[in-house]
Order: sequence, then C-alpha cells, then structure tokens
Amino acid sequence: VQNLRIFPDANPAKARVLFSQVIMIEAPHRLQALADACLDHFIDSGVPMHISTTQSGGVKLHCTLLKTKRSGISHVDVSEILTNIDWSSKVFGICDINRIELNEMSIGSETRSYVCHGTLALPSDP
Repeated sequence: VQNLRIFPDANPAKARVLFSQVIMIEAPHRLQALADACLDHFIDSGVPMHISTTQSGGVKLHCTLLKTKRSGISHVDVSEILTNIDWSSKVFGICDINRIELNEMSIGSETRSYVCHGTLALPSDP
C-alpha cells in the first residue's frame, strides 16, 4: 500500500476521500484480474451496485484512509499533507490477502456497519 490520492482529484482543499493505492509486488495483475472478473460476474447477474472504476473500466484497488461521507463534514483540507511530503515513494506496509469478502454497507444505520454476505478463502503461496 503506497502513495496518497484524493477524490475528487481537482482540489486538495476540498477532498472528500483520502486513499492510498494498492501496488502488487508479486503477480501484479492477478488481484486486478480477479477483482474485475468478480465485478463482471455481479453486473452480468444483475446485482445492483455502485461501481467506482478506473478510466479503463476496472475496479479501482485502493485502501480508504479518510472518508467524509456520512460524517457530517462535507470535505477536508489535505493540501498540507499532500504538498509537504513526496508520497509517491512512501510505502505504508505490505499485507497478504487471504480472503475476499462480499460486503454490503448498511444504509440508514447509525453505526454505518458492513454486512458480510460471503467470504472466499484464497490459497496461500508456498
């Protein structure tokens, strides 16, 4: 997990989401291909969902660090965070992915929790 990005891209003084990119060290396209195949399957099956995609149409693999939605705050000024440090070379950590979960965000819930509808265990590499 490395680098910092914001959404919307245009103005760091009015960021609604601060996230880091997922960079694959081994088999870089494997996780992206799996995520895209899952998305395609859900779309083809008629599952209604909000889709955040890259320009190429795939799933945007990322790690959300800060999100203002449902917090009562419309945006956050992250200009100092983004301009004072070169985040492109910062690595926040390495993590092994051992499962994929299909979660639904509960709407209207005070706790804003996620409900897991299924888990797929991934094989570990030797």
